[in-house]
Amino acid sequence: WFPYGVSLDGPYDIPIVRKPVFDVWPIRARSFDKRGQTPDMKLLLHWYVKDHKLVTPATHPERLVSALADRAGGITPDFTMRTNDREDRRIFATWMNRAVGAFLVSRGIEMVPNARWSSSHDWHFAFDGIEDRSAVSVSNLGCWRDGTLRQTFVPGLEALIDKVNPEVIYLHGTLNHPRLKQLQRQHHIVHIPTHWASIGETR
Repeated sequence: WFPYGVSLDGPYDIPIVRKPVFDVWPIRARSFDKRGQTPDMKLLLHWYVKDHKLVTPATHPERLVSALADRAGGITPDFTMRTNDREDRRIFATWMNRAVGAFLVSRGIEMVPNARWSSSHDWHFAFDGIEDRSAVSVSNLGCWRDGTLRQTFVPGLEALIDKVNPEVIYLHGTLNHPRLKQLQRQHHIVHIPTHWASIGETR
């Protein structure tokens, strides 16, 4: 399913995800596995989910096309990247993220590239494959429980902003941090609540 012919970026030939084009930026998102719980056709579908739910995006992304075609678009899959993984594994997680995104774009789906990093050591590849001024998406859900990882998230987000200068930032997780709230005032940040937070908001 690799999208042959797509442009590649950086020393690791990471596929480039063409920046999404929307008449109006979507302001809501739902995890792909919970898509049946809402009829909203104007939202994005994301993969901020447990690892076992990433098998289909990694192996058969063509099975996702019909579901995504009924929505505004999607956010590229958030393949796990751990600090104790070898660098080649972290690079491959980024490569897969962009390859799946580029494939879905080739099938007519608007995809927002997700960026992930485990530390500053990943910055030299973690933002490759994202066009200048593209919308981007990030999640701090997993790292926010770990003090060390929490301290790497904000500098990484700032590095992403410096490189990509994104038009819109989708942030899944929490905005409960002084610097994140400051960045929200300086940039167009769309908050994506977690599934459980979304349930709480609707009660």
